[in-house]
Amino acid sequence: MENGRIGYRSYWVAYFDLLGFTNMVEGEREVWPILLEVYEPLLTEIETRFKDVQCKWFSDTLVFYTPDHSKTSWDGIVNVCESFFYRTIERQIPARGCLSVGDFYAEDDVLIGPALIDAYRLAECQDWLGFVLSPEAVRRRDQYGIRRDY
Repeated sequence: MENGRIGYRSYWVAYFDLLGFTNMVEGEREVWPILLEVYEPLLTEIETRFKDVQCKWFSDTLVFYTPDHSKTSWDGIVNVCESFFYRTIERQIPARGCLSVGDFYAEDDVLIGPALIDAYRLAECQDWLGFVLSPEAVRRRDQYGIRRDY
């Protein structure tokens, strides 16, 4: 941090929230073994296949992010998001999420910035399980010439 200001850089940032998490924890369903079965292989895969995609996990929230907003980083984070979303649905863990791009700061356990707020707000506005791209992510994807429907 220079002069008390956070040094933002532009990143791809994905936010995921597990739906019904409180009910799972308070209910009879043993949620932790199921989550660990999903998370551990995925996080190991990210570490080996997608070295540039980082993950922070707190309770029912996961944040994936890249070191920049390049097309190469797009490819990595999209693969991670698809894999994560597919695995949660496969294990009957409903989730919703959003991929955004923009200013973000990540150091140790500190995650902050407009890109994360954008992803959080857009994900939380969904009243269904699913994954969306922010308008800025769509614009950047189109700027890179990526023609993939989601």
